[in-house]
Amino acid sequence: MLKTIATLAVGLPLVALTTALAASRLYQGLAIGLISTRISGLDTGYARLISFDSDPIQFTLALIAAALVVAFGLFVFAMAVAKGWRWFSRRQ
Repeated sequence: MLKTIATLAVGLPLVALTTALAASRLYQGLAIGLISTRISGLDTGYARLISFDSDPIQFTLALIAAALVVAFGLFVFAMAVAKGWRWFSRRQ
């Protein structure tokens, strides 16, 4: 029971934050055609905006990654709702 409470109290807010950030990035990529990517080298790291015209492979990969993170987040929330629904149905 304690594990379930800890998962709900810590895990779901983190998944919600990650899903919201990925949804924002996905929307940004689809609406305005630019995605901010984090490029890290050996000595420095920097962020840059890419578009499909400037870097089609990385842009497509960033969109796919954002879509997968959003899908996973929605799946986690759907499973949490289903688990709560099953628990509530058994209690009545």
